[in-house]
Amino acid sequence: MNTWRYFWREILAVVLMLMGIFGLLQALGLVGQRQVIGASLVGILSILVFRGGLSLLKVAVAARIVQQTQDRLYPAPAQPLQVNRRLSGQPAKPGTNRPSA
Repeated sequence: MNTWRYFWREILAVVLMLMGIFGLLQALGLVGQRQVIGASLVGILSILVFRGGLSLLKVAVAARIVQQTQDRLYPAPAQPLQVNRRLSGQPAKPGTNRPSA
């Protein structure tokens, strides 16, 4: 299974969530400076970014679980064995060298 596909989604989701938390801390700093309108705008945008990261993380984890389940339920078929026609008693293909007896 190729886990790198889901790994990058999870990394991006964590980065978005950290950006959202950082934005909320900035909004809290703006409230401390009595800039309520700026803090509300930054806070709302930060909440949206955080929720986007959370949703992306949920989708990445769910996709990984579904892929693992499908790999367990439907394993890849085994490759058929190559049978040597000369040893199996079947006639050789035309144009192939036959050993002289």
